[in-house]
Amino acid sequence: LAAPSSGEWDAAFDLSGYVPRVVDASCELLASRVRRYLFVSTLSVYADTSRPGTTEDAPRTPLPNDPVTEDVTAHYGALKAACEDRVVARYGPRATVVRPGLIVGPHDPTDRFPYWVARFVHPRLLSDRADATVVPLPEGRPLQWIDARDLAAFMLDLVAASAAGTYNATSPAGQWSMGVL
Repeated sequence: LAAPSSGEWDAAFDLSGYVPRVVDASCELLASRVRRYLFVSTLSVYADTSRPGTTEDAPRTPLPNDPVTEDVTAHYGALKAACEDRVVARYGPRATVVRPGLIVGPHDPTDRFPYWVARFVHPRLLSDRADATVVPLPEGRPLQWIDARDLAAFMLDLVAASAAGTYNATSPAGQWSMGVL
């Protein structure tokens, strides 16, 4: 942490904050050194993720009874919501929170989205498989994602405009469904 302990910057982009304690440390270290702190959160902060088109003011998932939990696997959305709160409390109008949906694009190591594309467009990339494929129902099941390149451009635009507040970052609600994919 020696490098960011001196100097000043227009903005800090927190791409990996999952635990409030760690986000607090980043906020503390950079508070007097950055004009804007952009925190990348997730749509998983919302208490109800069953429908597309959730707005930024929808209820979020609270942390469980153990407010110091760092179990990201069990409490991912709630921990990200708590991290958002820390950033906003520390930076106020200098805070920007971006909540992307599924981030897709080149070099995605998770294979959560590219699998589907390869399965139907380039099935040989996934070895020999039967023509029939199990696809989650219902066919109208909504999907929302954002290309990593579009997300990066969006975040740069927010910082350039000194935009405060919270922003969802996905494809428009209703644009995609499992059937269309």
